[in-house]
Amino acid sequence: MYSSDAPLNDQTRSEKANDKIEGKDIPSKNIDGLRRVYEITCFMRLDEDDQTEGQRAPYILMIDETTSTVLGLYRNWEANDEKFEKLDWYVEFKFIPWRGAYAIGLPHLIGGLSAALTGALDTCSP
Repeated sequence: MYSSDAPLNDQTRSEKANDKIEGKDIPSKNIDGLRRVYEITCFMRLDEDDQTEGQRAPYILMIDETTSTVLGLYRNWEANDEKFEKLDWYVEFKFIPWRGAYAIGLPHLIGGLSAALTGALDTCSP
């Protein structure tokens, strides 16, 4: 596991407010070892790989933003697949970021709005 003491300069207003509430004096100091890691799905040819034998194959590549080092390279196909077909992955794109691991998604908002709309229509009908 890698850690980084790189500063976190890109803070939103809500992150600054959270730091003020939590009493963090120096919010730009990365005391938790947080970092931004990019995960990229790509097709590559690796000449040294005995399994692909120089053929183009799907991989998952992870790169650390601050140090530009490769953290991981994983194959993205089934173990016995001779065609090297790419596996599909589900990725969560947060609609409204929130505290913790989970966010508020569009279905949450639409669910609340549809219930309110149904309630409003019920009061209007005779």
